[in-house]
Amino acid sequence: MGGTVGDIESMVFLESLRQFQYAEGRDQILFIHVSLVPAVGASGEQKTKPTQHSVKEFRAAGLSPDLIICRSSALLCEDTKKKISVFCDVKPSHILAVCDVSNVSEQTRERKHQVSYYRYLYNPHFLHIAMA
Repeated sequence: MGGTVGDIESMVFLESLRQFQYAEGRDQILFIHVSLVPAVGASGEQKTKPTQHSVKEFRAAGLSPDLIICRSSALLCEDTKKKISVFCDVKPSHILAVCDVSNVSEQTRERKHQVSYYRYLYNPHFLHIAMA
């Protein structure tokens, strides 16, 4: 849901996820929040406010992301990653960059370099994974 968090149309889905975490147990579900990190201006400065705001709305619905996937036109710089980590209360190793690519197979190759992504997704401890 990422960018649609806060829209009234998505509230029913957020509420169902909130209830689902109690039904299954919080330690049995992994919340993945997907967000856009736009780069603006000639300098290509990466803006974290949209991500901060959507995580705030996500938390207001009673949910906390375990992993944040940030889509952007370029890899996240370390300062951007640290800023998202501090303001969204997620470890820097749990913030993943997904760059815009022209071909989906390029994305797969790009993600293989992000070890924490696989450490989470292939952890048998989690029974349910919720992309939000």
